[in-house]
Amino acid sequence: MSFTLTDIFLLFKTWYILDRKTWFLIVSIIFILNRIGWGAIESYKSYGLWDQDSDSCKWIANVDMMTGVYASDIAIDLLATISTLIESRRYAESEFKQFFQIMVLENLIRSALSMAVTIFGLCSVWQGDETATMQFIFFSIQTYVICHLLNSEHYWLRLRTAAVPEEFKEVTVDSELQT
Repeated sequence: MSFTLTDIFLLFKTWYILDRKTWFLIVSIIFILNRIGWGAIESYKSYGLWDQDSDSCKWIANVDMMTGVYASDIAIDLLATISTLIESRRYAESEFKQFFQIMVLENLIRSALSMAVTIFGLCSVWQGDETATMQFIFFSIQTYVICHLLNSEHYWLRLRTAAVPEEFKEVTVDSELQT
């Protein structure tokens, strides 16, 4: 569920960048419902078995469903990144040029890291490792990367705030952001 919430956050942020366009909201809802659907089916189709011989749990993931989950994550990330890139072109020669350069850089870094982790997850599922070890390692790496990507929002927020032209800044900007 936490990864779906991360996808929702990412799409919400992109929707806001796109000036809350209705078409993007509708597409985002479709993408999120697709992601939730794949996750629900994957949860239903995958299962764990206790192996008496090795005294361990064997996780049996449904490869097709996991592929759908990871493909949905990649699709959401691509939607957000491509939409931000297209929108940034609109402001290429405006006073918001630096702001959108930061947005593009942020999106490209996030997408590269997120997709690298997701591709690693796909590879681990396609390996057919019957033990839960590989899945738990991937889940831990994915959680670690997503936590850092979300925490980096504080850093990017400072850069974006500094890039907004003075005449557009609100008087009540948080003092922590001004440092």
